[in-house]
Order: sequence, then C-alpha cells, then structure tokens
Amino acid sequence: MSKAEVVRKYGVEEPRLIQYDSYETMVNSIKEELNTTEKLILRVRWFVGCQAYILMENRKYGDHTVEEFAADLELSPSSIYEARRFYITYTKEELDQRLIDRQFTYRRALAMTRCKDADQRQIIEDAAYEQQLTDEEIDDLVKAANGGMKLPDTPEEVKKVVDELTRNRDQVKSVKDGVDDENAEEEYDADDSNAVKAVGSEDAVLKKIRNASGDAERACTVITAAVTKLTEELPNLSLLSEEGYVLAEKSLMDVLGAMKSATLVLYNAQKTFTANNIVIRG
Repeated sequence: MSKAEVVRKYGVEEPRLIQYDSYETMVNSIKEELNTTEKLILRVRWFVGCQAYILMENRKYGDHTVEEFAADLELSPSSIYEARRFYITYTKEELDQRLIDRQFTYRRALAMTRCKDADQRQIIEDAAYEQQLTDEEIDDLVKAANGGMKLPDTPEEVKKVVDELTRNRDQVKSVKDGVDDENAEEEYDADDSNAVKAVGSEDAVLKKIRNASGDAERACTVITAAVTKLTEELPNLSLLSEEGYVLAEKSLMDVLGAMKSATLVLYNAQKTFTANNIVIRG
C-alpha cells in the first residue's frame, strides 16, 4: 500500500458525519430532510409546468417545442406534460396549503391530478391525508371517481370505500395468480377458467387504452397550441408582397388539407366516444 493511498473510514468514523444521540432523533432528522426535499420538488415541478404552459399556450419564447424544452432540461417530454397538468390542476395557494402543508409527494400529487372532477379530487386529497392512504389506494379512488362513482364526503367513509376496492382488487389478483399455477385447471371449472382468462386480458386492454389516451391528449394539446399560433399570424398576410403571399398561401393550403383530415378523424372519434357512452356531462 502506497503512502498516498488513504483508507476510507465507514459508519461512525465517516468524516464530518452528523452524530445523533438516539435512533429516534436520527429518524426524525432524516424525515425532516426528506420533507424539505419533497417541498422543493413540488415547487420546482409546478414552476416547470407553468413554463411549459407559457411555452405551449402563450408562445412567449417563440417556436420552441415541448420536446426541445424537455431535452434542454434533460427530462422526458412526458414529464413536461405531467408537470403542465400539475400546474393547471393546482394554484400556487393550493400547492402551498393543500399539498406542501400536508407533506404530499410529487408522485402522489400527480396521481390525484388524474382525477377529472375537482370536488372528487378534493375528497381524495382529504382522505389521503386523514387516513394515510397508500399510493395504490389513491389510484383505486381516482379510477373509481373517473369511472362515475360518487365518493362520500367524509374521509372515514371514503376509507370504507377504499377497503372495499382493495378487497375487490385482491380478489381479482388472486384469481389471476391462479392462472399461473400449474394446478389451475384442477382448481377451477371451465366457466371459472374462462373468467380468469378474461380478467387476465383486462390489464392489457386497460394499458393500451390509457397509453393511447395519453398520446391523443398530448397530440391535441400540441395541435391546439400550434393552430392558435397560426391563426394569430394570419392577419399579417396583408403585409406580404405578392410573391410572399403566394408562398405563404401554399403553406396554408397544405396545413388546411391536414386540418381537414384531422377534423374528420376527430369527428369520427367523437361519434365512437358517444356510441360507447363516453361523453362530457354538465
């Protein structure tokens, strides 16, 4: 071993290590640090979402795209869209008073932003805080609320709903697990086996629907911002020379054709939504 080589000291001999008098003091100190970090994450993500909104809706920064913004921040585009949804869902006051004061994590806050009804979301927030719900339980409530269930007003009653949802989920999981058991055919009759297979395929269908919904929502957001910017520029056609007008007109005719195709797709999609009883009420 050379004289220049230094042996690292671990544990209590770690240099500059904070020393605690007890385990409880150490745990409380770390929890405080974690809470401080989560507060900062919430505020930063809210701010990123605000800037993403300005980028997409107000076009203050010019022609920069969400993908470019994400790349420059070394984040994924989906994380930018999530931050934007987070910003749109919560005001600065709600961020401070409802999320930070209650020590919610950003992951938990994002889960609650997926609840489309503001009143139902508030109920879920209150129950999550009062009843110390898990992330999985919150996801169950959000899915139930988005599926049309009207949640009770008190956290105590919501907890009862959570317990029932958990029991149902566990029963489904138990049935699905039975499919993988080598003795599954002996344990279930033909009808039960078919039901199990149907449950097993449900997750795949749900995943595809949710992924496609997210893609479509993001695409519509981009289209809305881009077309809004385009229509704001149209009054400037009168400022162009004849040659410039001809060139601009060609570009506009191209986009008009694309918009016509997109409009037809959206119209057919709207009819399909209605046919499947997916409509915005109220």
